Formats: sequence, C-alpha cells, structure tokens
Amino acid sequence: MPFKSKIDVQANLITHFADGPLVLEELLSTFDSVHSDPLFRPAMNVLWDFTSASITGGSTDEIQALAAAIGRRLDHGGFYKVAIAAPQDLAFGLARMYEAYAGQLPIELNVFRSRGEALDWLRGTKPK
Repeated sequence: MPFKSKIDVQANLITHFADGPLVLEELLSTFDSVHSDPLFRPAMNVLWDFTSASITGGSTDEIQALAAAIGRRLDHGGFYKVAIAAPQDLAFGLARMYEAYAGQLPIELNVFRSRGEALDWLRGTKPK
C-alpha cells in the first residue's frame, strides 16, 4: 500500500501520505483502516498528501465512484475539513474533479498545490 497514515490527536488531524504509484481502491482501504485505529476520533480534519505520489490515470467514472464510496462510509454526525495537497497537474486535476463530486458530502473540502497551503487552511491560518 502506498499510503502511510498518521493520527495527531492534539492537532485533531489525520494525515495520509501517498508514496509511489497510486491505485484509487487503496484510498478506500486507507480510509477504512484509519477509522479502526484506536486514536481515531470522529470529526478529525484530514490531509491527503499526494506530493510524493505517482499518478498516471483515473477516469471520471472512477473518481465519481470513489466519492460515492467515501460518502457511504462517512460518519454524518460530525463536520470536518479535508484538504488535498496535489502539486502535479494530473493529481491536481483529479483532486479537483473529486472535489466537485464530493460537494454533497458533509465535509468542507479544498484542493491545494502544496502541503503547506493545505495545512494552513486546515489550521484556519489561511482562507481559501
């Protein structure tokens, strides 16, 4: 699996670091595995960091299916923020497509070109 996840309870933040080739189905297994971690708390903010990922494709249907699958898994009892850091053009474009499909989910989601911008937004130190 190309993801490493870190849960920082003090910062109320889950960070998923992607490394190497990315398969969209691995996003779902990463999502599921972190929710079973004893440190996980509902409504923690999330950063998906794709700065080291190698993304070579992804169809509109796959992105739409991913958003639907995440929607079915969400705890609709809490509001939280999700930031995606995607500096490469393809990753950024796919993340923006996901942002559009995820617009109906009970989260606030934004896509950024850098990890720093994403963290600033999650911390509330920089408006989007």
